[in-house]
Amino acid sequence: MRAFSGAWWLGAAPAGALLSVFLLTVDPGRMVSAVWTADYHYLLPGVLSYFASLYLRAVRWRLMVTHLVDVPSTRLYPVVALH
Repeated sequence: MRAFSGAWWLGAAPAGALLSVFLLTVDPGRMVSAVWTADYHYLLPGVLSYFASLYLRAVRWRLMVTHLVDVPSTRLYPVVALH
């Protein structure tokens, strides 16, 4: 098995430090209470607008690369979503 590279540690060390600071400073009871009492009526429009913007970005990228290769927007959608 290969050992972890220096780049992995360069990303894991700050992530672990920030996660530990979060876990040491958060009040679990208040966090659970905030999740249960939150107002979620903006969640669905927000998620729908996010995915619509992803599709529009895929269309934009299709228009930018169409002179190189003809790629459908549906093929670019997962690429844009992961970028």
